[in-house]
Amino acid sequence: MADVYEGSPAIATSFLAVFVKVSTFLVIARVLFGPLADGAPFWGSVMQVCAGLSMLVGCLGALFQKRVKRILAYSSVSNAGFLLSALACGNFAGVETALVYLGFYCASLAVFLRLLDVDSSPVTYVSDLSRLRNSESSAPLAALALFSMAGIPPLTGFWIKFFVLKELVSSSFYILATVAALTSVLSSFYYVGLVRAMYFETPAEARPYEDPFSDAGCIAAAVLFLVYPLAPDLIQDAAHSMA
Repeated sequence: MADVYEGSPAIATSFLAVFVKVSTFLVIARVLFGPLADGAPFWGSVMQVCAGLSMLVGCLGALFQKRVKRILAYSSVSNAGFLLSALACGNFAGVETALVYLGFYCASLAVFLRLLDVDSSPVTYVSDLSRLRNSESSAPLAALALFSMAGIPPLTGFWIKFFVLKELVSSSFYILATVAALTSVLSSFYYVGLVRAMYFETPAEARPYEDPFSDAGCIAAAVLFLVYPLAPDLIQDAAHSMA
């Protein structure tokens, strides 16, 4: 997965990161809560194991990467673990929580990936992120996206992780909830590390950076990371209708 992310252009990576995750999640949820609904006690245990392993492998793998897309690839494995955790609860509330998590995570990742591939010289290494400092709009937007994916309150990423943990505790999955909480804390190290590299590291060579978003586009994208605390009922009602 990490090699595929790294070797693909932004459009292909966004497709892998968003469309594949969404379609796979919908198929799994449809099968588990449709034909296999009566087997929830069995597949729920399997999902817990898979979720825990996904979060651990993804989080630990991302900690030792030097290339941005490889970090995002491993973090996507960890975030898939959060999705599986919500489904493992085996109830409607878990599916609703997973839908909200999936939607906001994929949108956040797509925005950040678009910020990486903007010209003939894309951002590859963590140190390359310092090029974004040349932009008055892209750098704050990238930082907002990373802080949200790290689960920093009061951004949307914090709330979607909080509600997954809430469902796990409500379902008495205390061990999985502990694993999710610990990996969420660990993941903040590499997400915040990317922000640190963007603002405080000196690039090996000076290369220009072209904003992929207009000012209006940046504002619209920034709203994504603030919309949940501003309109939680609207988001939950939409997720309830889709579930």
